[in-house]
Amino acid sequence: MPNLVLVPRSTARIHTPHDRERIAWETYGLLTTAEHGGHIAVISQYMRRHLRSDCHVPDNTLVELPDGLSPADWHLSPPANGHPLPAPAHQGFLLAMGRAQPYKGTNHRRAHRIRCHTSGFGESGHRSAARTRAHPH
Repeated sequence: MPNLVLVPRSTARIHTPHDRERIAWETYGLLTTAEHGGHIAVISQYMRRHLRSDCHVPDNTLVELPDGLSPADWHLSPPANGHPLPAPAHQGFLLAMGRAQPYKGTNHRRAHRIRCHTSGFGESGHRSAARTRAHPH
């Protein structure tokens, strides 16, 4: 897993400290990634301390990714070599990422149902013909 980088935006220890099963599952994933040569990106100094102290992720596996961007990402011009991707990425890669968003628990689902209902979706999630405007939520 040396080409794997996890980018946790939060953890179960932060949002559901009582959910031991979820914490164990998440910790297993973090530590297994570290043990097999992967890296865990830290989006802030708070997350670095949390992952190192609370989740016991080895410091040598943590890499900086402040604001979810690497320092090179802040450059708006294409690289001098003309290739937008680094050489190892030319072979192909998988990018999977979630949004940095408040915890998506029961309150989020309830709020989502309310937004869908008021924006022309019924409780079943089907679009009503009366409203045609798209909503990003």
